[in-house]
Amino acid sequence: MGHLRTDTVQRPDPFPTAGGSVTVEPWWRPTAGGVLVSVRVTPGARRSEIIGITDGRLRLRIAAPPVDGKANEAIRRFVADAFGVRRAAVTIVAGDRGREKSVRILGVDRPPPDLLIDRRG
Repeated sequence: MGHLRTDTVQRPDPFPTAGGSVTVEPWWRPTAGGVLVSVRVTPGARRSEIIGITDGRLRLRIAAPPVDGKANEAIRRFVADAFGVRRAAVTIVAGDRGREKSVRILGVDRPPPDLLIDRRG
């Protein structure tokens, strides 16, 4: 079981705590009240899971088919669970009909530390 890594950028922490700075990876950035996450989704998968980071996007497999908004609803549910927030805190702000999406998550200041642990084990 290992961590997936990409290039990181040090930026001042917009939500200062004891640390003073936060490592921001290209697939997410802090916004007012939360974070904005760039994702690439593969719908219709056997199960929903995080598969890594590619080209500055968090890669997700989602079990729901891309029909009648079912995949988007499954993305909101999956991301809310992964970030530990209510589903109402997750909004798809761009890419509603495509595989590449921008997802806003309110109520957090960074992704959870265990988000990129290989969960396929």
